[in-house]
Amino acid sequence: YSWMTKGVKMYKKLRGVKDLAKNLRIVFWFPLGGYHYTVYEDSGIKTLADLKGKKAFIGPPSGGQLVTGTAFIRALTGLGPKDYKSVNLSFSSALQAFQDRQIDLLTVGCLDPCAALQQLTATSKLRFLGVNTQPELSASPALKKFFGPLGRTEGVIKKGVYGENQVNEGDVWSNNAILGVTARAGLPEETVYNMTKLFWTNLEGIRSSAPYMKAVTLEFAAQKANMKFHPGAEKFYKEVGVWQPQ
Repeated sequence: YSWMTKGVKMYKKLRGVKDLAKNLRIVFWFPLGGYHYTVYEDSGIKTLADLKGKKAFIGPPSGGQLVTGTAFIRALTGLGPKDYKSVNLSFSSALQAFQDRQIDLLTVGCLDPCAALQQLTATSKLRFLGVNTQPELSASPALKKFFGPLGRTEGVIKKGVYGENQVNEGDVWSNNAILGVTARAGLPEETVYNMTKLFWTNLEGIRSSAPYMKAVTLEFAAQKANMKFHPGAEKFYKEVGVWQPQ
């Protein structure tokens, strides 16, 4: 489940979708991470406006990343899928195609440092596309409209987070998204409580091998949202003192 679109249009025609949605309960929210619109330094592409006529992987077919990434590019540049070739691939196939130079742009939504991008910058110079300052995002009426739907947020890729082969001279701002882990409403409270407690009490160990998990925090996880929390998760957040009236 995500906040990336208001209506989650891809499920709109599913039979009984409203009743099915009511059977979901949130366990915790987390940031997806900034969308990394990625090109090789020697590609000649220096801005998203340079995508015209190029082959671009924005996201898998019918996925939320494709919808959101395409909308961000249009809001920033005015370019739509008719102006560039949006290729339909899976994430793994797109990564391989980018490594083989079969596509010009690879889009990866992830928390820094992302393993796939670390793999690429180990051998190649990369440029991330977006805007250079946060005010550039908030100054554009088209981008203000883009960030309107619940769950679309601003994302930043810090200078040098991928080492010397990240050629951007400063931070790059793009879009981010808020996602959530859910459970069915009927799952026993004790089960969800134990699962939630186990995850959060072992998070430091996870962070030692996955530094991007530093962005996943209790305060973020328990924030007010457009979805009811599972009672088991709520019980844990109250115990650790981060629960706020929903």
